[in-house]
Amino acid sequence: MGQGSKDVLDANDKIEVREHFPETALELQGIANDFEGHGYPVTFQYLSAWLYFHELAHTDVVGAGFDSRECTGIVAETTRGNLVQLANMDQSPLAARNLTLRIRVIDNTSAVLFEGVDWYTLLSTGVSRAVKQGVASVQENWRSGSRKLEDVMTDIQPLDM
Repeated sequence: MGQGSKDVLDANDKIEVREHFPETALELQGIANDFEGHGYPVTFQYLSAWLYFHELAHTDVVGAGFDSRECTGIVAETTRGNLVQLANMDQSPLAARNLTLRIRVIDNTSAVLFEGVDWYTLLSTGVSRAVKQGVASVQENWRSGSRKLEDVMTDIQPLDM
């Protein structure tokens, strides 16, 4: 991890993922266990911070040494008319680069709303790229700028209901 990583992980403890997001916490613990079983040092705590990767990557703790790397996505149509979407994510941890899912989002009638290739769905609540044939293809857009870590952590605290 890069500069400021300890600050991010210490702040991440305050999110209390296990308490407020127990199902997600179990999934993340299982992923961490699987990584460990294959020799990758990826912890539950680290994966929990990845739930908020984009927000945390834009905080003031990141610094100039942050290795942002890049990702690429393409959309192509086969000769049979099938739409294919491919993507890579060249970021840390290295093991996460192999975590891609083909996602098909459906409504309550099983109609396909859109499809995508992603891995954020595994570690968060959304997708970073998606396509709906004949309509549009979208991919995330990295922004420049920085926010204070405390502000980001306040934004992602669970609401007391």
